[in-house]
Amino acid sequence: MKLTRPQTFHLKDPNHKRWIEDLFKLHLRNISFGTEVNGDDQNIDGAMVEIVSTGVLNTEFAVTHNLGRIPLYWDTKYIDSNAIVYASTTPWTETQAFFKCSINNAHIRLFIH
Repeated sequence: MKLTRPQTFHLKDPNHKRWIEDLFKLHLRNISFGTEVNGDDQNIDGAMVEIVSTGVLNTEFAVTHNLGRIPLYWDTKYIDSNAIVYASTTPWTETQAFFKCSINNAHIRLFIH
C-alpha cells in the first residue's frame, strides 16, 4: 500500500501540522537525527550531545543525555581529530553516560541510545 502525502496547508495549529507530517515520514521510514544537536526535528529515540572539550586524555568525562533510561550504545558522529572515544568504567545512569578520550581536548558529537 502506497501512502500519499497528506494535505496540511489548511491546518492552523503548527503542532498538529507537524504531527501529521511526522507521522507520514515515519510511515516512509524516514527516521532522522535532525539538523541540529537535539533539535526539534530529531525523530529517533536517543540524544545527540556535543562536547566542546573532552579535557585531559584518558580522563573520565560525564555526558548528560536525559533519556530517562540507561542507554545501551553510543555512536561517534563527529570528532575533530584522530582520537578514540571509549566508555569509562563508571556505570551509566538514566541521565548521564561516562566516557574517556585518547587525546587532550577533543571536540566530539555523540549519539547516545
